[in-house]
Amino acid sequence: VVTELLIAHFPEVMDLKFTAEMEEELDRIEDGDLEWVSVVRNFYTPFAARVTTAQEEMREVKREVVPTSYTCEQCGKPMVIRWGRFGQFLSCSDYPTCKHARSLPTGVACPQPGCGGELVERRARGRIFYGCSKYPTCTYTTRRLPTSDEDREPR
Repeated sequence: VVTELLIAHFPEVMDLKFTAEMEEELDRIEDGDLEWVSVVRNFYTPFAARVTTAQEEMREVKREVVPTSYTCEQCGKPMVIRWGRFGQFLSCSDYPTCKHARSLPTGVACPQPGCGGELVERRARGRIFYGCSKYPTCTYTTRRLPTSDEDREPR
């Protein structure tokens, strides 16, 4: 999504030819063959105008919500996908009245016998791991998402 928005609003900056030319100009500045002020001015003036235009036209991706088939366990309303500072998550569509939220499911069933939960991405101490959605009833965790039957040994 971010790349699409950048390409749409800053096509010349996202172009490989632009990057190559800018690197060449920076090398010439380093060699003393080109004045850095003129290079920055030639880049910044049109770029600043594009930023202003993009701020007015660009949709707010983080405010968009995506409907899902999940139901809120607290109020029974549909859950939606929202963006937070750590990425996407499931949230009740009735927010802020209902503040229930949870991690996005991975679609991988919890390998713990008789559990019935599914694995969700979690973070602790800056690291990502996968844990059962039925926590604290089921305490299954793994560092990597199981992809084969041998990876699905319960812990």
